[in-house]
Amino acid sequence: MNEENLYMATVLKEVRLNHNMSQKRLALRLGISSKTISAYEAGRIMPSLLVINKLSRMFGVSFSNDYIKRHTDTEIKQKIDRLKD
Repeated sequence: MNEENLYMATVLKEVRLNHNMSQKRLALRLGISSKTISAYEAGRIMPSLLVINKLSRMFGVSFSNDYIKRHTDTEIKQKIDRLKD
């Protein structure tokens, strides 16, 4: 699991939860399986550019690496560190 996947995984989960959305509901809106959402949030796989674009439009958030790295707060960094262990 690389750091890029961990950033995306952590931010995606935070944004989804902030919108009170389940993995199942997000999956239905994206037209993919909830297992795929789970894999994104666990950092096992990275969403395609098409999915990232849909997520950006859906949540009004940029998921670019530069944005994620600049806007990752301490709590999210701690979660990432725990995932790395």
